[in-house]
Amino acid sequence: MDALTIIGACTVGASIAGYILYKGQKKDDGKSLKENNIESDYNQTPFTLNYAFTKTDKKPDLILKNIIEQAQEKLDIAVYTFTDQGILQSILQATNRGVKVRLITDRYQSSKARGQDKILQQLKHAGVPVKVNSHRGSMHLKMAIVDSAIVTVGSYNWTKAARDKHDKILVVMENDELALEWTHHFNAMWNNTNKYKHFADSELNVS
Repeated sequence: MDALTIIGACTVGASIAGYILYKGQKKDDGKSLKENNIESDYNQTPFTLNYAFTKTDKKPDLILKNIIEQAQEKLDIAVYTFTDQGILQSILQATNRGVKVRLITDRYQSSKARGQDKILQQLKHAGVPVKVNSHRGSMHLKMAIVDSAIVTVGSYNWTKAARDKHDKILVVMENDELALEWTHHFNAMWNNTNKYKHFADSELNVS
């Protein structure tokens, strides 16, 4: 897929539109937003955006695997459903390279999505810490943060069904400041022991 280095961030999907528009809506120079665009940069730092829809020649699963395979230091993942063995193998290869991986997923899906429990056990066996939500509601994110520089988001679950059947989108954004903000949010989730528990301790009452 060709990279689109853009002047502003295209508001692709409700999952990122509100956040990016909020960040760019009020600038000191008072310039107004154009439809589906913000100012020429993200807080004065370069911004690159790529995206891929399913059912096109741009394959979200291949893009995800390529990004994971480029990881050098750390990989933080929060994904609702994860059953794609190809993506799993890319993560396991990353751990073999010394990449520090953390994963948060949905408590219900960890036991109900066919094959997800086995993937989580494989990750744990490889030394990857896994957490699930214990709060009332779903952990419905589909995002990854790579080396505090690249973030992925969208409606794309990491599953064969998302790859082969459903209308989904994956968005990839490269910006150090944005990735740092998302890392702060991930850390807040990870460190909140009232709402997120280690996978081994997930047989809890919902609070």
